[in-house]
Parts: sequence; C-alpha cells; structure tokens
Amino acid sequence: MQLQLIIRLDLIVYSLPVTLAAYFLFFFAGFSDEELKAFLAAALPAAVVATLVLGNIARYFHLVRPLSTALKANSLNEESRKSLKLLLLRAPSKEALNISLRWLIGVITVAAVLTLMTGFRPWIWFSVAVVFLACFPISACLYYFFAEKYFASYLARPELASIPLERKQIVRFPIWWRTQLTQVSIGLAFLMILGSIAFAFSTGQLNSENPELHVGVLSLILLICGAATAGSYASSMGNNVRAVIGSLETLSTGDLRGSIPTVGSDELGEMAQSISRLARTLHTTATSLTITAKDLDRRSETLTQSGETLSRESQENAAAVQEISASIEETGSVAESIAGNAREQSTSAKEVEKILETLHRELEATVQETELVSQEVEGTQGKAKEGQQMMARSIQSMQDVEKATGNIIEAGDSIAEIADQVGLLALNASIEAARAGEYGRGFAVVASEISRLADRTRQYLDNIQELSAGSSETIRSGLKQVSDASHTMIQYIDEISSKFSLFRKLGEQAASQRKAGDQLSDAFQSVLRNSSFVEEATSEQTQAFQEMSKNLDQITKRTESITAVSQNLRDISEELSQEADGLIKETQFFKL
Repeated sequence: MQLQLIIRLDLIVYSLPVTLAAYFLFFFAGFSDEELKAFLAAALPAAVVATLVLGNIARYFHLVRPLSTALKANSLNEESRKSLKLLLLRAPSKEALNISLRWLIGVITVAAVLTLMTGFRPWIWFSVAVVFLACFPISACLYYFFAEKYFASYLARPELASIPLERKQIVRFPIWWRTQLTQVSIGLAFLMILGSIAFAFSTGQLNSENPELHVGVLSLILLICGAATAGSYASSMGNNVRAVIGSLETLSTGDLRGSIPTVGSDELGEMAQSISRLARTLHTTATSLTITAKDLDRRSETLTQSGETLSRESQENAAAVQEISASIEETGSVAESIAGNAREQSTSAKEVEKILETLHRELEATVQETELVSQEVEGTQGKAKEGQQMMARSIQSMQDVEKATGNIIEAGDSIAEIADQVGLLALNASIEAARAGEYGRGFAVVASEISRLADRTRQYLDNIQELSAGSSETIRSGLKQVSDASHTMIQYIDEISSKFSLFRKLGEQAASQRKAGDQLSDAFQSVLRNSSFVEEATSEQTQAFQEMSKNLDQITKRTESITAVSQNLRDISEELSQEADGLIKETQFFKL
C-alpha cells in the first residue's frame, strides 16, 4: 500500500506541477548562469528531496501506519472499524494538506538555497511566491481526487462497507465545493502564470529570447495540468457514481447480501450510505417476511390439521349422539311399557278390591245373621265343630294369603329386568357423555337422573313383587276356601234347626274371616299405592327421556355447527397456505 501510494501520487505531482514550476522559474526568474547552475544543481534537488522526505514522514505517521496496523489486525470490533472507515474517508483531505505544506517547504527551500549561494534577489522570491500560489491548488486537487479513488478500494471491503455513518461524518467536501475549488485552482494557475508573465513584460522585468515559445510551452503545461486536474476530478466522481449505480443494480436483482461502500466524502457518499441503510432495511424486512411466510405456512398446515381433527371428532360425536338417541328412544318405549303394565296391574287390583269388598259385605251379613241365630244353634254342635274346622281352614287360607303376599316380588321380575336395562342404558349414556367432553356435561346429568329413577323403579318393583306375587294365587285359594266354606255353611244352615249351638262359633269364625278380609283389603290397597308409585316413576322417566331428547337435539345442532365451522376453518387454512406460498415465492426474489 505504501509503495503504491508514493509512486502513484508523487509521480503525478512531480511530473506535472513540478515541471510547470521549474520551467516557469527558468523562464520568469531571469536566472544568471550562476543562479541557473545553483538552481539546477542544488536548489531544485534540495527542494525535491526535502518535500519527499518530510511529506512521506508525515504521511507515514498520520496515515500509513494507522492503516497498516488496522488492516493487519485479525479482528476488529465495530467501533475500530468505524474509526478506520472515518480515517480512510478523511485521508484524501490529509493528502491534500500534506502536498500543500510540501509545496510551501519546497519553494522556501529553493529560494533559501539560491539566496545562500548567489545572494538575495527579491525577484527570485517573487517568482517563488507565484509558483507556490499557482501550483499548490492544482497539486492539492490532484492529490485529493487520486487519493479518494485509491482509498475507495479499501472502503469497498465488506467489513468496512457494512459500518453505518451519520451524514455529518460523511459529507465533508460537498460536490459544489470541490467543483468550484477545481475550477478556481485551474483558473488561478493560469492567472498567476500568464498574469505574472504579462506583468513582467509590461514592467520590463522579463527579457528573453523567443518569449512566445516559452509562453506557449508554459500554456501547454498549464493545459496538461488543468486537464489532469479536471480528469482526476471526473475520474473520482465517476468512480463514486459507478459505485452508487453498481449498488442500485445489485439491489434491483434482489441481492441484499452485500453492503454498499461509502467511497467519497460528498453527497454521492451520503447517497451510498442511504442506499446501504435502505439495503439493510430491505434485508431485515425481507428476512422478516420470509420467516413470517414460513411461519404462516406452518400455522396454516396446523390449522388444517386442527380443522380435520375437529371435523372428525364432530362426526364421531354426531354418531355417538345418534346412538344415544336411539338408546333413549328404546328406553322410553320400555318405560311406557312399564307404565302400561303398572296401569293394568292397578286396574286388576281395583277389581280384586271390589270382590273383597263384596266378600266383606257378605261376611258382615253372615256375622249379623249368625249373631241372630246364635241363640238357636246350640243343638248343632257336632256339625258346628265340623264347620268350625272348615272355617279354620278358611282362616288358615287367608293367613296363607298374607304370607303369600310377601312373595309378590316374583311377579315383578320382568319389570325389574326392564329397570336393569334402564340402568345399563343410563350407564351407557354416562360413558357417551364423558366422551363428548364439555358438550356432554348436561347429558351426563340427565343420565345420572335416569340411573336414579331406575333405582327408584327397582325399589318400587321390589315392593310390588312382595305384595303382588303371591296375592293372585292366595286370592284364588282364598276364594276357593271361602266358596267351600259357603257351601259348608249352606249345609250348616240346613241343619240349623237341629244344631243351632254351632252358629255362635261360626259367627266368631266369620268375624275372624272378616278381619282377614280387612287385612287382605289393606294389602291390596298397598298394591294399588305401589302401582301408583310405579306409574308416577315411569311418568317421570318419560319426561326425563323427553328432556334428554331435546338436549340431544341441541347437541346435534351444535355438532352440525361445529362441522360447518371446521369446514370453514379448513377453507381459511387452505387460503392462508396459498397466500403463504405466494409470499414465500415473492421473498425468494431477494438474496439474503
């Protein structure tokens, strides 16, 4: 880097402005032979050596060494890279200042050496001042523009191009300012050189052979210097413009991986920095869009799966609800059958109760008649004993009726089986409600109520079975015994006239028989009450089944609504997936 910088920059300056200065002094100062020898042999070499040595020493300390140290470092933090970038951006200005000071040192060295060797002559110092004023602006412009172009290659490195800067850190030499300075530098060089020559001719200070030739040569050198200055300015500007155009072309292809270099300390450098910020913003946005699109695509797939799962579970719930509804309808039919049987049983019990009432009335009449003739039946004691035994058997049969009433549960076996089926159906409904989850909570309460009603039905049926199982058989046996007793009593009546003594005991037995009939009537009243309980229980079950059927209808409607929602969910997820795919394709344009 150091060798290239010295050769390329110093060669340009010493081949153009120094040539212009030396030729101008040779023509304008009017050297004598002694002064010309001193100028060529001592003053000019001393000035060249002094400017080269001092200028490169200054360049080394303020530019070369910091850059070399920074570039050779294995790793730099962001703050160090920012400092290095600022140093490179300000390096052209330092080079321009360096060459200006070198020109000042050079012309002073020339004047001082000539004064020491040939004596003091004011015109030489005036000529040296003209050279300084004419050449240092051109040299400063050349150094600045060539150095800016040269350091741009380092600023384009990715580790420096990615460092953001503020506007006040970039724009230190605006385009209008450098344009005006370039024009002023070239114009000042022409003005100082040609104006000094015109002034010297007008005052008679310049006496030279072939002045037109010298003026022509100086004008040509001035033109070359001006062209070189304008060319360096155009080259530097073109380099900055190409950097901006290249950045825009890179962005137009969607490539956001690189960083836009800030290659100048002017508005173009600021533009490059703005484009770099835009690229970083686009990179962040495109990355976020890509991540969002992929996440949206993934979420849409999850949403689709959730919709399918919801639809499948809704269909399963609908099937379960239909099965439960069928079970409830079957259970309702069974409950109605139980209610019908209970009503029939109640009707039969009422008929039996009427028969018992008739029997009770007949027994009451018998007792009354027996009491009327009890005083006249003393003569029929033998037959009365036989009638007493027969009535005892009748009483025993009535007692058997009371004992047989405890076996009435056997007649309710079929009803108990139906109640067990109801309990099983309630258990099945509870299981289906548990599978339905939140929607089956109300259904579970209904199923629990059905199970409780089934238990109550079984309890009532137990009582009915205990009361009605043996009642029918006992009633038939009792009726038969009563019939036999009646026939026997008829026979007894035929013998009343001779055996009235037995009628007293017969009256007592008739009274006992009446009491047994009363007990049997009470038993049938209990049967009637139990039948009423069964009828009421089955009615409650029927109402519960109807309420459950309504709840199932609501569950079915909700299930259908959920199915429709799941279908909409799948449609929406498919649309989201398509949008996500389109977004991913759009973001694939950018190279991240």
